[in-house]
Amino acid sequence: MTKSSKTRFTLRPGEWYAVEFIGDEFGIDGELRSRSAIRVEEITLSHTGQRQFELSFYHANYPAGVQGKIYTLQTLERGEHYILARSADHTPARLMFIYDITWEWLRTHFGVPQPSDSEDMRRWLNHNF
Repeated sequence: MTKSSKTRFTLRPGEWYAVEFIGDEFGIDGELRSRSAIRVEEITLSHTGQRQFELSFYHANYPAGVQGKIYTLQTLERGEHYILARSADHTPARLMFIYDITWEWLRTHFGVPQPSDSEDMRRWLNHNF
């Protein structure tokens, strides 16, 4: 596949994604990251040429009542399967590594049991998070 024919990872409103928040504030256990499922609510491009966008999302791994978040992000890297972005809203720096969510990821990081093959992940996430 030539470089020009590769697709780039794209976030879509209403869809769920796996995210790893990376930064010094998460270094208590030495891992420097926190994980969560997020549901993208809205994406607003800045059109400044700085690769910035505003991401409104539901943060499943936050306490009830404070799960709605809006971050201004700068894309650092955008591959076929992920986006790595830096939050312009946080000091010290906070990175977000966003990629497709899977049942395996949910099981590994949150102990979610593997559902039946017919279980729709989006419906399950909407109901359980």
